[in-house]
Amino acid sequence: MPNYLAVTIGPIGRTLGPLRKTRAIFAGSYLFSYVMRELLRALSVGEHQLQGKLLLPYVPNDKMEEYFASTQGIGVGLYPDRLLAEAAEGDFERFVSARKLVLEKVAALGLSTDFTNQYFQIYGTVLTLDQNDDTVNALNRLLDQLEMRQQWVSKGNPDGLTQYLSKANAIMLDAFGDGNRIFPSLPAIATRGLREGTRKERKAYFEAVENEDDENELIPSLKKEFGERFRFYHKYIAIVYADGDRMGKHIGNQNADSAKLNDVSKNLFDFGQAAKGVIVSYGGSPVYIGGDDLFFFAPVAVVEEGKTKTIFDCIADLDVAFEAQFPKSDGNPTLSYGVSITYHKYPLNEARSKAEELLYTAKDTDRHTAKNAIEWNVNKHCGSFFGAGLDKDQPYFKTFKTLLSQRTEADANWLNSVIYFVRYWSELFPKLTEVEIQNLFKSRLNESVHREDQVFLYETLPAFISQVHAAFPDRANDGNTLIFGVLRFIQFIRSDDQDE
Repeated sequence: MPNYLAVTIGPIGRTLGPLRKTRAIFAGSYLFSYVMRELLRALSVGEHQLQGKLLLPYVPNDKMEEYFASTQGIGVGLYPDRLLAEAAEGDFERFVSARKLVLEKVAALGLSTDFTNQYFQIYGTVLTLDQNDDTVNALNRLLDQLEMRQQWVSKGNPDGLTQYLSKANAIMLDAFGDGNRIFPSLPAIATRGLREGTRKERKAYFEAVENEDDENELIPSLKKEFGERFRFYHKYIAIVYADGDRMGKHIGNQNADSAKLNDVSKNLFDFGQAAKGVIVSYGGSPVYIGGDDLFFFAPVAVVEEGKTKTIFDCIADLDVAFEAQFPKSDGNPTLSYGVSITYHKYPLNEARSKAEELLYTAKDTDRHTAKNAIEWNVNKHCGSFFGAGLDKDQPYFKTFKTLLSQRTEADANWLNSVIYFVRYWSELFPKLTEVEIQNLFKSRLNESVHREDQVFLYETLPAFISQVHAAFPDRANDGNTLIFGVLRFIQFIRSDDQDE
């Protein structure tokens, strides 16, 4: 039976938990990607090179130094927190030597050597296992147990690490190279849609962002500068976590075959590269992209060439990038998402925890049988909140995206009457066909003001309501919650800026 080397690094949760600023969260996350990159570098090139085959994550078989250099200074961490390899004789000892080298590099970033050696958990073990469809999962279960071991830190303290990450000049230099080493604040990300427009408007946006020392003053400054172009949603930020569904099973199906696993790990790496492009193009700032795990901040909506795109358009583009590597078919992996939308001054650690919680719900098969879902929540500054779960495989999801994309002259106040109407007739909708719902809208909402958006009101919305209730035949309340949540989100996007 073959031997396997399994490695995990941490403590990630313990490190990120106390952080309150985007810069510190990025630096903390990137630090662990840095640790894995340097560990892989040490185990792939030079005196500590493994004699066995690396299974996960992806590292090319040649030009490895060029490969590692290409993943440095690009503004996001791409390396996961686990490493699996076929182990030859002496590979565990090589891992131990490589670990010592990596810890020395971490200390050289500006942390004390004693603290670094005690705090960072780079655990590894060698195990003899049968080569079958459970091999990789068995190794991951073992790593789950290893991660439960917390090391006692007697020299230095984690608070010092928190302060370091809030400044983090050395690690930010590694992340961004000689370019801009300042990870943007929440207000700067939330308002990125304002960077579109005339040359004068773009210049005004970038000058405001670059010259504002106090991030709390950026929103008032931009609101004054852009007037009516400044929208209500510019005060809010989307925090997104994503994770692959059935990825463990998919990897297990490769039967620990090194060639097949290399293909999967290459697919994951290529997706990560594409995902970064999607997020940045939309206006988001990626924090971590490791395999099928994503964590990023993004605007709730942006305007591109006169068309409003929302965070759900960004998610749709990420799905396209994922399906390019893992074509959609029965049993193949998909992506689920947790999206927390909060006021820019809302406590960041709470908003981030909410996004993680929503991701867990999206992957809960009691709520989403096939996974491949989005759970989202909008927590408004006034204290109200709304949200829903979306199954991306259901017909209503395509109609939902159409609802978001339809341009209209109707404003948020127009939607107030529509939401009231839908709420009033909500108990009847599950009993009606799509045509009957259309007729009800046409007969009851037939004044001139309603005809400002006839396609939305008389075609798309009735279709959406009918499809939602078809997806929830025995859960009408859940269906209505989804319908109201979507309508309130559309109203949220269309609202002018106003004081709450």
